[in-house]
This record gives sequence, C-alpha cells and structure tokens, in this order.
Amino acid sequence: MSKTEFTLDGEYIEVNLLLKLVGICDSGGAGKMLVANGEVSVDGVAETRKTAKIRAGQTVICGGVEILVVADPSGNADGRVK
Repeated sequence: MSKTEFTLDGEYIEVNLLLKLVGICDSGGAGKMLVANGEVSVDGVAETRKTAKIRAGQTVICGGVEILVVADPSGNADGRVK
C-alpha cells in the first residue's frame, strides 16, 4: 500500500474532494462513486457518507492508497499533497 500526506488548509475537506486532490480519481463525482461502492475507509471504518468531513489527524484508505491528513502548520490556505 502506498502512503501519502495531504496538508489541510482549513477545518476540513470532504472525502470525495480529498480523493480527487490526491489523484485517486478525476472528479468529486467519481470520488462519491468510490464511497458509494464501499471502497473508502476512514480511520479503519468503512465510510458511507459521500461528503464526510475529513479533519487533520484522520487517515483515509482507498484504492491501495493510505492518505494521512495533516494540518498546515504555517496556516497557508492552499491544500496540497506531499
């Protein structure tokens, strides 16, 4: 399983958009389909809410990719993948 970090620039990001921004899918709609198909888990629990709010400190797994969501220590407003 590959691992990546996503730096969060606000309070939360919706899971479908997170999947898009890290490159697992091409759109937020495709991210919603991954959730609907049962392919996403958050902190080890299957996620069924297509727009679940993901906050810093949570881990999302989808498609063989583990995403650790971390807070932006500088307070910059530009969510990015490391």
